[in-house]
Amino acid sequence: MRDATFNNFVDRVVAFIDLLGFTEIVKSACVGSNSALKRVHDSIHAMLCGAYTINSGPFGGHDLLTPEAEATVFSDCIVISDVNHPAEVGSLLKSAALLSAELLRYRIPCRGGIATGLTIHNKQIVCGMGLIKAYCLERDSAIYPRIIVQDDLVQHATGFFAPCLKRDSDGLWFIDVFKELRLPEDLTTITWSLTTSVATTLDMGAFQTTREFIVAALQENQRDVRKSTKYRWLANQFNEAVKEYIPEEIEPISL
Repeated sequence: MRDATFNNFVDRVVAFIDLLGFTEIVKSACVGSNSALKRVHDSIHAMLCGAYTINSGPFGGHDLLTPEAEATVFSDCIVISDVNHPAEVGSLLKSAALLSAELLRYRIPCRGGIATGLTIHNKQIVCGMGLIKAYCLERDSAIYPRIIVQDDLVQHATGFFAPCLKRDSDGLWFIDVFKELRLPEDLTTITWSLTTSVATTLDMGAFQTTREFIVAALQENQRDVRKSTKYRWLANQFNEAVKEYIPEEIEPISL
């Protein structure tokens, strides 16, 4: 008898998001670090809230994604997917952007990939070419704390709910997480509508806290070229965001 949970492969847009530095945080938590344990709890809470949001569709009753959207959390990763229709691509990009911004509030930068392909994703399993391609983007191309977007999806990143995409010096498109960082921390209190925009609501505390985190990470990892390169990239993105979104409000990071 065929397993009822094993549905047919369908074309889906898939986001694979990995939490950077989570292994070290877990190791510290397991040897008794209370601060590391709190970061583990905060990170898992943020991922589970993101998954709940996608799987149940809150946001003041306005569903960003279709009823076929799914989210699965495992270890230090979350996979989000929806049917691959042009209208849904921007919404999935937005969901990934909101989640990565929320994690950054907890001092957990993300790296990931968003791609398309035949995929099975339900409450029991997730597998397929969409997941493989998204994972390969994260593993091979992301390098820095950025979520890479498959080139042919960029054209669909339009509309009210679509996030800002930027093109990096290597030609790859990625999500500008700092645009979402401007939003109020408790996203569940926001009533989304086409007539009410929260784009002008600035969370200055989130920018200041993120600045402190990046500065501390640069100092702690200055002898580790691999890690310091990632945080220098993040610092450059922070400086660009400060200049664009909140000029003269928060001091850029000196590099």
